[in-house]
Amino acid sequence: MPVLQPEKKRTTIKDIAVAANVTPATVSSILNNKKLPFRSETVEKIKRLAKEMGYVTNTLARGLVQGRTNTIGIVFIGNTEQPFASPFLLQLISGICGVLNQAQYSVYFAPPPHIMSNEDLVSFLNSIFLSGRVDGCIMIGPHRVEFHSYLSALRYNTPFVLVGRIPNTTRMNMVDVNNESVGHQAIRHLLSRGAQSIACFTTDLLFQFANDRATGVKAALIEAGIHDVEDRVINTGDLSIKQLKDLILDLKKKWGSLDGLYLMNHSYPNLLHLMSALEELGISIPKDIKIIEDEEGNSQMFSPTLSAVKLDSKKIGEESARLMLESLDRGNPGFSQFFVEPEIIVRGST
Repeated sequence: MPVLQPEKKRTTIKDIAVAANVTPATVSSILNNKKLPFRSETVEKIKRLAKEMGYVTNTLARGLVQGRTNTIGIVFIGNTEQPFASPFLLQLISGICGVLNQAQYSVYFAPPPHIMSNEDLVSFLNSIFLSGRVDGCIMIGPHRVEFHSYLSALRYNTPFVLVGRIPNTTRMNMVDVNNESVGHQAIRHLLSRGAQSIACFTTDLLFQFANDRATGVKAALIEAGIHDVEDRVINTGDLSIKQLKDLILDLKKKWGSLDGLYLMNHSYPNLLHLMSALEELGISIPKDIKIIEDEEGNSQMFSPTLSAVKLDSKKIGEESARLMLESLDRGNPGFSQFFVEPEIIVRGST
């Protein structure tokens, strides 16, 4: 019969202090990375002893001392009712959790609601911000423009970071991809590949990121000497294959040709309908038309594979978590914005 070993006693800061012949306050300050004038030899000794003695930070005790929960809320609002179904959001969450876990913070996922009105939004945020269960919140969305005035008016003691962009305000922590650059780079790439008559097909312009990308699209077209830019950003919604065929034929008749397409915010079904429409019309990719889309995990599921503007959602998540931690550390109402630059991934469609 195996002999049960006595449970190993948890190593404490006091144990390390005795072994190092220093005060517990010194050990605590060094292990919490406080910027105090300790000798490098002392710092190295304390960290070495902590590792050798198997010291593990008691995050609950540390939180009680600091008056914190050591928990950050990830709040889904806007159009994110099914957040874990999106490859973009999964990478975003991975980036957030990686940084927070390294900083020894837990994560609380707020249940994503189906927000029907601005009043629903305010009520939902009140329940999170005033609950006392989190030290701060990373809010993913909202992207719908109609929510902007409500977010801009939020005045809570709980710091938050918005993953997204609200224009005309500097009094909010925001992290996002540079969406104007997304649209601009997409058009510039099509032009560099020889396309001259270009359209942007989008599925929704009710969101801020889509408006920003459309702004970049129009700027790039004007720079190329194409001035009927309003007609070239087209909300195709969920058109059928026949409707897409009719639209493409109408555009070719109107402009004389259509040899470049930027597909903004297209889901797999949207892409499948478009590819089927082009095939039925006998339009060859990339010989007759060059195509680029936003990188959402669908680009390599078609033949030829689609060139894309890469949206580094993991980096967006990492930066939002870092900004969240900075906000907690500085303890003042300063605000920062960080926008990740996209990059072009060239594949078979251009």
